[in-house]
Amino acid sequence: MKKNHRTKSEMYPLIEGFASSGMKLDAYCKAHKLNYYTYRYWLRKYKSEKKQDSVKDSSNLNFIPVKVMAPEIKEETLQIFYPNGVQIAVSTVLDMEGLSTLKKLVSCLD
Repeated sequence: MKKNHRTKSEMYPLIEGFASSGMKLDAYCKAHKLNYYTYRYWLRKYKSEKKQDSVKDSSNLNFIPVKVMAPEIKEETLQIFYPNGVQIAVSTVLDMEGLSTLKKLVSCLD
């Protein structure tokens, strides 16, 4: 008795076709002259391969991507005018270190 060996290229289209066929599995197998257990074997291989592909596509399934939204920072210009004609204009957002530096700069001008 000759065994009928099926290849991946033959079976995967059949597996994908079953889902859209609307048929019961036993009727689908009979219509395609396919042994039920052969179909189940190839279905396991198909699902395993698809699962491996999805793992490869995502870097790590244990992490959920998070988008961090920074608050909108309004940039304003700070201008200091001294009676002797010196002007200081800062047009950037200053953090605490920047404010400390500006304070030292202003104290040097006094």
